[in-house]
Amino acid sequence: MNLRSSGSIRFIHTADWQLGMRPYYLDERTQELFAEARFDAIRQIGRLAKQEGCDFVVVAGDVFENQPDRRTVARALDAMATIPVPTYLLPGNHDPLEPGAVYRSASFTSRKPDNVHVLEAPAVTEIKPGVELLAAPWLSRRPVIDLVAQVCQDIGPAPGIRFLVGHGIVDSLSPTRDNLALIEGARLEEALADRRLHYVALGDRHVVTRISDRIWYSGTP
Repeated sequence: MNLRSSGSIRFIHTADWQLGMRPYYLDERTQELFAEARFDAIRQIGRLAKQEGCDFVVVAGDVFENQPDRRTVARALDAMATIPVPTYLLPGNHDPLEPGAVYRSASFTSRKPDNVHVLEAPAVTEIKPGVELLAAPWLSRRPVIDLVAQVCQDIGPAPGIRFLVGHGIVDSLSPTRDNLALIEGARLEEALADRRLHYVALGDRHVVTRISDRIWYSGTP
C-alpha cells in the first residue's frame, strides 16, 4: 500500500485484495480469521485516509478473487463503506469485467455504497476539477494487447493532474516476452515525461515495487 502525494492531492494506492480467496491448507476456523484480517485491512485503509486527509483511494485490480460468494461481497462492501473518501476499484485479471463479473452481480450492485466507484471503461474519470483518473480495466481474463498502452495512445497533455490506474506485469519484470499483455514501461515513461500522466498506480505484483519515481506497484495490504 502506498500513501502518495501529487501537488495538493493526497491519495492511497492499494491493490490485490483478492477478497474471497480461500487458502485450503488452513482449517475452517483459521480460514475465517484469514478472511476477517482482509476486511480489517480495508477498514484500516479508511482510518489512514481520514488521518492523512486523503482525497481518494484507488485499488489497482484484483479486488475480488474470481467469483466470491454473496456473504464475502456483502462484508467487503460494508468494509469499503467505512472509507470516508471516494474509492475507485479497477477490475483486474482475477475479477475482470466480463459477463457474470462480480461487479455486475445483484449482490454487488444492490449493496454498493455511494463512495465506491468501479472503473468500468478504458477512459478518463474526473475526480474533482483538475484531477483525473485514467483507467485500464481488464474486460477479459486473457487480453492480447498492452491495455495500459492502449488507453494512453490517444490522450494529450493533462490539463491538471492525471493518474493512470493499471494492472499487469511491466516488461522489465517479466522473464519472457511471450505475454502479449505485458505493460511497456518505456511508453509509460514517455507519457510521464510529456505530462500526459503524473503518476502510474499498478497492481498484480504482491509486494511494493518501485519501477521509477512515479511508477509503482502498491503490493497487497
